[in-house]
Amino acid sequence: MTNGLKFLFLATLISVEQGRCFEGGTGLTHQYFQDIGFTHHTRYAPVRSSRVKNELDWKTVWDNLRNRRIESEHYDFSNTTTFGYSHPDPNVNGLSLKRHFMRRFWQLRPQYREKTCQSLLVDHHDLLQKDYIAFSVRRGDKYLEGFSYPSMEEYVVAADPIVFDGKDKLVYVATDDCSVMQELRALRPSWTFESQCDLLDGGGDDENHKGFALSDMIKMNMSDKEDHYRKFFVEIYAMALSKVFIGVSYTNVSWWIYMLRPDGVDKSTFLMLDTKRTFDPLAVW
Repeated sequence: MTNGLKFLFLATLISVEQGRCFEGGTGLTHQYFQDIGFTHHTRYAPVRSSRVKNELDWKTVWDNLRNRRIESEHYDFSNTTTFGYSHPDPNVNGLSLKRHFMRRFWQLRPQYREKTCQSLLVDHHDLLQKDYIAFSVRRGDKYLEGFSYPSMEEYVVAADPIVFDGKDKLVYVATDDCSVMQELRALRPSWTFESQCDLLDGGGDDENHKGFALSDMIKMNMSDKEDHYRKFFVEIYAMALSKVFIGVSYTNVSWWIYMLRPDGVDKSTFLMLDTKRTFDPLAVW
């Protein structure tokens, strides 16, 4: 989901920049996110259909660093009028631009937004009002792409120096492999760990929650997919609004979390454990 949405979002920015209508999205985006822009049934439809259409390949928005809107590039979106959204700074950097437009793009439908907020408030004890660290643990099919998973020891060691005014350590864990919860609690028994895994039957101790694979989606019925995305949305907001995020760059989820964090948050609060890369992913995201 996050991979496809990333390219959809970047393509939307190109259409805004060029003053073009953009046709994209899937049944998935329509089901979970509020629509933006115009529909086929508005008075703009004849104008849209009569204009020259350009198809965008994903490489157009990713291989070209300017179209990727990286932080070192600057843009003028102060006079854009597409779907009534612009940026007041005529020389905004790419990161701030993406974070600004993300507030319009990432709008859950009311029923999913309300369920997400309710879970963070009730199930996770008003989490967003507390100082906490977020762990993003992605396993599943990522080994097929040649990635090595950081150990749980690496996560807790990275979190050891982080202190919030002497408070007991609170960690929110977003993961596709619920088996890590037992290991984390054994490694740091004095810490408090919160996770969606704790709300699943048996703490997620079943084959459906021991690592996500994209191929699993075609096997899921509608109820399973609903549960999957409801869990995912709670995790997204919990990670994005954490005081410190610790995760890995090999998942597109981290890209989204970085873009959804409030603009101006110090980069030092966003830690990557897969440090064997020869470049800083935050510089080219």
